[in-house]
Amino acid sequence: TIALKLVPPAGAADPGVIRFSPFAPDSVEPSGPQRVTRDGGAYVVALPVATTLAGPLDRIAGVVTAAGGFGTAPKFPLIAPLQLALDIYRETEDQRLAHLVEVSLDGMGWSELHDDVDGGFFRCAATRDWKQPRQEKLLDVNASLLRIYVEASETLRIARYRERAEDVLRVTQTSLADAVDGGWSGSQQADRAYHARTADERRAGGAPTVDGALYAGWNAQMVSATLRAAEVMDDTALGGFALKSLERLVVACYRPGAGIAHCLDGSASVRGLLDDQI
Repeated sequence: TIALKLVPPAGAADPGVIRFSPFAPDSVEPSGPQRVTRDGGAYVVALPVATTLAGPLDRIAGVVTAAGGFGTAPKFPLIAPLQLALDIYRETEDQRLAHLVEVSLDGMGWSELHDDVDGGFFRCAATRDWKQPRQEKLLDVNASLLRIYVEASETLRIARYRERAEDVLRVTQTSLADAVDGGWSGSQQADRAYHARTADERRAGGAPTVDGALYAGWNAQMVSATLRAAEVMDDTALGGFALKSLERLVVACYRPGAGIAHCLDGSASVRGLLDDQI
């Protein structure tokens, strides 16, 4: 085996070791910024973080569209590349990374993808500039957007991102959350007639139907995002609700030897999916 050890900048925490195989140790020779040493039965190749990540980060920056985000139509809010960029920005303070995060979060957060009346985000948009949204609201989409707006508000010191995070919480806690027992429903259905109304007309009429099933993986995402939001916003009640939700899912869905069930809809059902265990 070979251990590839990423060497952080001076003063940063050690990121640990990634192991993979097979590898031919006799062919390893130190070159350039690399450093090869023997560690028991493994070889350790040390690479500076800047060298290791320069290529992937350049590719991420190169595919961000003018309207923010990634991809063409239909366009989905893909958060993982933005989270990576934000994480690396904390270590490097590379302004290119801050810029691509800002362009994407501004593009999504102040577009038709965002529901300006009820708060939260729709599933995706029909165009690459975030127009003509598909108006379902999915828990996993809003959980990931809540997390990135909270993280960006704190890391980049941009107050409007905290406001968008609060908008997400407004819809998840009002429309999707089970205020009594904890947990969040998986989605709110699309309703073009409802979303075409003015704010006053919406308040007077009934909201779109909510799918009452609780999905373990999506709830786990929401618990994590809500706990982070509670920390940043200093909201102990919000953090308490997140923990109550986690406890409900674990108690209802966990079975020794079988792990966490995928769905809680009256009873726990569907087991054995990796996403629900992590």
